[in-house]
Amino acid sequence: MDDAIFDLYLLEKEILREKTPEMPVFTNFMYEFKPLNYFKWAKETDLVTWDSYPDPREGRPFRHAMHHDLMRSLKDGAPFYLMEQVTSHVNWRDINLTKKPGEMRLWSYSTVARGGDGIMYFQWRQGRAGAEKFHGAMVPHSNNPKSRTYQEVKQLGNELKKLDALVGADVKARVAIIFDWENWWAVELEGKPHNQLSYLNQVYAYYKFFYDNNIAVDFVTPMANLKKYSLVLAPMLYMVKTGYRENLERFVDDGGTLLVTFFSGIADAQDHIHLGGYPAPFRKLLGLTVEEFAPMAMEESNSIVANGQHATVTTWADIITLEGAKSLAHFKENWYAGKPAITTNRFGQGTAIYIGTSLEEDYLHHFLKGVTQQLKIDAPLEAPKGVEVVERVKGNKQFLFLLNHLEEPVNLLLDTAKTYQNGLTKEKVKNEITINKKDVVILVTD
Repeated sequence: MDDAIFDLYLLEKEILREKTPEMPVFTNFMYEFKPLNYFKWAKETDLVTWDSYPDPREGRPFRHAMHHDLMRSLKDGAPFYLMEQVTSHVNWRDINLTKKPGEMRLWSYSTVARGGDGIMYFQWRQGRAGAEKFHGAMVPHSNNPKSRTYQEVKQLGNELKKLDALVGADVKARVAIIFDWENWWAVELEGKPHNQLSYLNQVYAYYKFFYDNNIAVDFVTPMANLKKYSLVLAPMLYMVKTGYRENLERFVDDGGTLLVTFFSGIADAQDHIHLGGYPAPFRKLLGLTVEEFAPMAMEESNSIVANGQHATVTTWADIITLEGAKSLAHFKENWYAGKPAITTNRFGQGTAIYIGTSLEEDYLHHFLKGVTQQLKIDAPLEAPKGVEVVERVKGNKQFLFLLNHLEEPVNLLLDTAKTYQNGLTKEKVKNEITINKKDVVILVTD
C-alpha cells in the first residue's frame, strides 16, 4: 500500500514540476501514521509538512512534541512546516475539548522550538454545513473579530513576524532514537510471541524521559551516519536488514553508547529469522544471547533488582545468557529469577546496553538519568518538570525557548555569563527570568 500511494504521489509531483517548476512540492504527513514510510517519502518532498491535533485531555502534548522532532528529522534536521492545527477544538473525537486560553499559542511555540518554520491552520472560516461544521477555525461562526480564538491567532501571527531571524535555525542533538517504519510493520504483524506489542509505545516510553528532562532528540534510520551522537537508542529493533549491524557496531566501536531493547535483532528484511541464537546480528555487540522469550500476560508483572533497588516490569522477559556482558539488573521472580534483565558490554571504545524487559516509567527514567549523566548530556537550562526548554541555533545566534505548561508562574535562573534579549519584547534579560502560566519566553543570544 505504501508503494502504491507513493507511486501516485510521484506521478502528481511530476505533473506539478512540469507546470509549476518554481513551486515547492510537499504533502500532508500525519500523526502516528503507520502505513506510509515517511523517511522514504521525505526524500521526494521539498519540505516536510504535517498535521498536529493534540487532544487537550492528554495534558502536555509530549507525543506531538515527539512527532515534531520526528518530522524535523525526516530531512536530516531541516525545518518543517505545520500544515494544519486547530485554534480551539476538533469535531471528530468522542468528546471535543476546547484548548484553554493560551494553549494554542503555547503549543504553537513548541512546534517552532522543535524546528517548525511555519504555522498554518485548518480552517480559515468555520463551516455552516457538512461533517466538520463544528470543527474550530480562525474565524468562528460568530464572525466576531473580538472572539478569543481569533485574538489568539492575531497575537501569534504578529509575534511570529518578530522572529524572522529564527528561520532555518537548527536543533542540535547528541541523542538519537532509531525509528524504522518497516520495522514498525514487522513488529506488529500477527503471529508473534506477544501480539499486543506496540512499537510506538516503546518509542514513546524512551522519548518521554528526554522530553521531561529537556534533552534534544533526533530520530534516525538504522543506516544513518551516527557520528555526531553520543547516545543512540534502538527500541525493539526487531527487523535487522543488511548493513544495520555493521553501522551500529561502527558507532559503538568509535566510542558511542548504544541502548537496545527486548525483541531486537530477530528477523531480516523478508521477516525471516536470523539463525544462530537471538539476537544473532547483535550477539557480539551486546555480549549475550537470548535463549528464549517469556511474554507476560496482560495482568502479569515481575520485578527486577539493581543495586538493591526494586522495580516493576511487565509485558516481556528475555531469558539471557551472558557472553562477555555484565549484568546490571536481574529478575526477582518466576522461573527465570536471577537471570539478567539489563546488561552492559564494552565493545571497542564504546558501550552497548541491553534492556530485556519493559521497565516501569520511574525506574526507566532513573536508569536513563544515570546514562545521560555519565555521558554529560544535559538540558540547555535547568527547569522544573512542566517547563519545556528547547534551543535552536543559527550561526552564532542561539534561540532559547522557555515554555511554561504549568498553571502557575515559574522563575528560572539563567547563565550569569550571558546577556539575553527577549525575542518578543526586545528587552535585555540577565541572571533570571519569570515566565507566566501557560506562557512562553524566547531568549536570544549571540
